[in-house]
Amino acid sequence: MRDISTTNEIRRRNRARVLEHLIVDGGSTRMELAEACGLSAASATNMVQDLLAAGLVREDGLVPSGAGRPRSFVQAESDAAYFVGADVGESEVTLGLYDLTLRLRDVVQIGASSTSTSPGVIADELSRGLAELERRNIDAWARVRGIGLALPGIVDTNNGSASMLYAQSIGWPPVAISALLPNQGIHVVADNGAKAFARAELRCGAIKGQPDAESAVVVLLGRGVGMGILEHGRIVRGLSSSAGEFGHMKVVVDGPQCSCGARGCLEALVGSDAIAARWYERGGASFDSARECIAHLVRHAADDPLAAEVLDDTVRYLTTGLSNVVNMINPGLCVIGGWLGSELMAARAPQIEAGTKSLALAHPGEQVRVLTSRLGGEAIALGGALIALEQYLETLGEPAPHSASHVPTTSIGADMRSLRSL
Repeated sequence: MRDISTTNEIRRRNRARVLEHLIVDGGSTRMELAEACGLSAASATNMVQDLLAAGLVREDGLVPSGAGRPRSFVQAESDAAYFVGADVGESEVTLGLYDLTLRLRDVVQIGASSTSTSPGVIADELSRGLAELERRNIDAWARVRGIGLALPGIVDTNNGSASMLYAQSIGWPPVAISALLPNQGIHVVADNGAKAFARAELRCGAIKGQPDAESAVVVLLGRGVGMGILEHGRIVRGLSSSAGEFGHMKVVVDGPQCSCGARGCLEALVGSDAIAARWYERGGASFDSARECIAHLVRHAADDPLAAEVLDDTVRYLTTGLSNVVNMINPGLCVIGGWLGSELMAARAPQIEAGTKSLALAHPGEQVRVLTSRLGGEAIALGGALIALEQYLETLGEPAPHSASHVPTTSIGADMRSLRSL
């Protein structure tokens, strides 16, 4: 006898695959969807019909099909669902509201620094930012299907019944994710900020469509140093989601003190505070912030030997770390971003790529390409929204839970009820 539960699961996964393709890659005909998603023409048609009935996609005109009849063009319905991505960053909390096509509809920024405040303050600012987003987008808010938090530190989702944040480098005690954003009535998921950034680069940025992207690393440079590792389109997580802690790779024995408590970490050598400290130690002029200092170094490296020296040393440390990653992981692509990463790549991209290749073993060094992120300042918030979208797609068509789990949860809504009835 046919296993109904298995059949329903296959149908649910196929629906999610088709919807994800329409969201990330844009509109398609049913035949194009079948080819892209590895489905038969009949299965792709059935999945589209399910999604049309749920109001998640729409038909948008006809396209020619050679000698045959024109085929209908299917697109994700942008207003059918919304997702919030929250970037808990160095100097502020940024919350973006994204529609089902991942278009940014609104953004709220709250000036709270994760590096100088407590989890309680960040929790208050997240709630305040969400309330402001809801106030400004009241008509869309009933269709918000998830909130994705991009956080500084290790987000361990395998810690029993509760996801936990371990933000050792900013001096926080372990904190439950549910404590950072309680009682929202919307499903909340979380991940490390660099991993969120890697998602954004994979789906919407420099990695999308690249032929050598089966194995890639995405480097996030700012005050901290992070990395997301991608294999075959999936984030490499490790045992407790700490894979990719690039900033705490040791590159200098008994080197400078790192915020994590150890010495010689890459973050203590190429994080923005470390670069500014190196400038000041060598007699450089004072600035109000590390960001202003680094902007000065980049602008004046061509005519200021000290600025050039500090940048060259920074590149030397960075490429040492990157070459180790190339040897260990053998990525085809290395994408560098974050505000500091963008500054360094603007000033030293050829030097960074050449240094990484020359310090790595010859064969993997020849294979890697080093690219600059092409996403803007809301890239990590976009990554947070993608975390929420991934969770939504995983549960698309499943019955809504009767009670909240370790993160606040409600019914996905009318779209889910429609799919369950199919």
